[in-house]
Amino acid sequence: RRLAPQSRIAFVNPRPVVDWTGHLSTWHRRQLVDQDIVLPDAPMSPAVRRSGPLIVHPGSGGRDKCWPVGRFERLLTAFRHGGQEVRVLLGEVELETWPPTMIEAWRRDYQAELIETLDSLRRVLDTAGGYIGNDSGPTHLAAAMGLPTLALFGPTDPRRWGPCGPAVTVLAPPKPREMTWLDVATVLAACGVLV
Repeated sequence: RRLAPQSRIAFVNPRPVVDWTGHLSTWHRRQLVDQDIVLPDAPMSPAVRRSGPLIVHPGSGGRDKCWPVGRFERLLTAFRHGGQEVRVLLGEVELETWPPTMIEAWRRDYQAELIETLDSLRRVLDTAGGYIGNDSGPTHLAAAMGLPTLALFGPTDPRRWGPCGPAVTVLAPPKPREMTWLDVATVLAACGVLV
């Protein structure tokens, strides 16, 4: 307040209360309204239907939110056999949590690219025709950019934490549970929304 006395400062609790049933964005907006701050609705990118590779990102900052790596590998193999053009992205979390041998195997077997900045991720998504990923930051960005997005959920509730966008499909169990609930066949069947 001393640095910018002319500025309006708002305080927002980032995590909703336990009994909150709405989306996280509504929780944040409500707190701002309670402080007499009304923001205009963010413009929503229109759905983007363009040619380009399907982006697959197998990571997430929450380990429990990651679909098993072996299932992503089977999905990528199915895409390869079906002639689908795919770009696989790995980020900082994978560099920190995956064994180096697994990262090298993914770089060799799936031509996985290491994306280390938000701007680099945005540039790659600008070239994409669709996106598949876990509940993660890149998934939210792809959805907000208007890409046809297939978001894989398990332990988190997409009604609260789901990505917002004009072309988002969420695969989620009826009640939050481990990511092992989701099989490869279900994901492949849902990929029709991306083309």
